[in-house]
Amino acid sequence: MEYATFVENGTPAWDRMSDLAKQSRNGLNDLDPIELEELVAAHRCVVSDFAWARTHFPESAVTSRLRGLAFEGHRLLAEPEAPVLRRAWRFLSVGYPAVFKEGLPSIAVATGLFCGGTVMGIVVGGVNPDMARMFIGEEGLEGLRHGAIWTDQVGESMPASALSTAIFTNNIKVAIMAWAGGVMAGVGSVLALLFNGLMFGSVLVVTWRYDLLDRLHAWIAAHGPLELFLICVAGGAGLELARGMIEDQGVSRAQAFAQAG
Repeated sequence: MEYATFVENGTPAWDRMSDLAKQSRNGLNDLDPIELEELVAAHRCVVSDFAWARTHFPESAVTSRLRGLAFEGHRLLAEPEAPVLRRAWRFLSVGYPAVFKEGLPSIAVATGLFCGGTVMGIVVGGVNPDMARMFIGEEGLEGLRHGAIWTDQVGESMPASALSTAIFTNNIKVAIMAWAGGVMAGVGSVLALLFNGLMFGSVLVVTWRYDLLDRLHAWIAAHGPLELFLICVAGGAGLELARGMIEDQGVSRAQAFAQAG
């Protein structure tokens, strides 16, 4: 169909759609039942014509007009969104649990990587106790040799509010790294999980060597299990991101990546 013919045939419906949209600025209650039926029919025609125009005349003025009319009709006819609090509650009670359940295989893999890094840290740290130096520093290692653990010094050197903020901020950084590493085809997420597991394992074995493991456990008991679990969840999200980039899901890479994100 030629452009001129397409415009001539579609203009009456487009104009009617435009008139009805202007008439219903305050909502569909401004229209009587017949006008409402006309709006629905005109919008259906506009959407169909817009799809045609976008394919055959993508840069034309009529395509731009149809895009605006289609959006306006959708705004008028679509079911209104629920209040923000209700949508937030639905996400927390239904949406996120469903997404979490769907991502359980990736979370399991991430947990396995973290645990593998922990075992590696225990083995390597058991052979070479000085390995912990790269994580707790020379001063911290020297303190362990003399029966002092760095967690006591941290608790004494700053107020509880500042300490909790520092821990919270650090956990956010680790979680973001574990998740964002997925954009490197998952390599970044894998490295973040292995590194944190390696650090955890080496710290466990070096405190055990100097008979201070119970004091380390007392330090991490309040928040450690949850934090370590959430790092694994973030790592699983990173692996999901990588899966969207790598797997062939029948859509473009950009679409798959957006859905995975």
